[in-house]
Amino acid sequence: MKKLNNKGFAISTMLYGLLIIILLVVAMILSTMAFSRKNSREFTEKIVDDLEKSKKYVYDNKNIVKAYTYDEKNEETKCITGNETTCKQISIINNTSVPAGTIIDYKVNDTETVRFHVMFDENNTLIMQSQKNTVDYAQWYEVYDKSKGPLTILQTLNNVASKWTNVNNQTYQMGVTVFKTNQYTGCSTTNICGGNVASYPNYTLPPRTEKARMITVQEAVVLGCKYSEYKSCPIWAYNYLQYSKSYSGGTVDYNPNSSKSNYGYWTMSVCESCTAYVTGIDYNGRIIDHDPTALDYGARAVVVINK
Repeated sequence: MKKLNNKGFAISTMLYGLLIIILLVVAMILSTMAFSRKNSREFTEKIVDDLEKSKKYVYDNKNIVKAYTYDEKNEETKCITGNETTCKQISIINNTSVPAGTIIDYKVNDTETVRFHVMFDENNTLIMQSQKNTVDYAQWYEVYDKSKGPLTILQTLNNVASKWTNVNNQTYQMGVTVFKTNQYTGCSTTNICGGNVASYPNYTLPPRTEKARMITVQEAVVLGCKYSEYKSCPIWAYNYLQYSKSYSGGTVDYNPNSSKSNYGYWTMSVCESCTAYVTGIDYNGRIIDHDPTALDYGARAVVVINK
């Protein structure tokens, strides 16, 4: 009888011990679950809080990735390249005005995004120029003759831009017109785009329908650029050129061992007061006349997109 009592006591002890272990395990599981739920709840609450605090930006054109307000004067909101921590993101929708200089990251096709600056807002379309040279080291025309227009550089430019399926086609014809009725029509005078075409030096160029063109002198003047006046252009219009380091400029792909340099980019327009030169924007932030056969300039794509 005594042996049985000892045996029963031993079994009871084991059962009680096992029960205690089970209770401890259950308690640990419940504690872990509670801790996990607490962390999950806190994490979820933080996401919701961040979403509520952050402004939701709307782009009617789904190919617009981001847009920032351009500001080269205020240190607290400075945004010249789009890389500054002080840049302010904005929405872009139809029927809203978009100022010149606005920075837009635009998905030009399914695999490539290019950064642009807005030149002009035309109702529900935007005329934009690429932030950096789209092509470098390219001649305006391959012979010392401006009479046929910038055939060489336009072909080089559109070899690249032809792949930009999300950019509008634009048809342009060189000649004389009223500014902002047909922005991409160029004439040679810096102040006027009107009057008798025969009184201004011009060139022949059939109407073209392509993805990209170049800025005209008339557009550059409206944006603030002046002939031979240093830093008259807004910074975005001459940043990322050789020696243009007034604000984080300078081309990142410049090769100091190469004879080629990246001093500026071409416009659509020819020189008004000379017989052979054409115009460009150089690293000093001004409109300047230049030899059309030179290889130290490139081209920045001017494109049209919907808002």
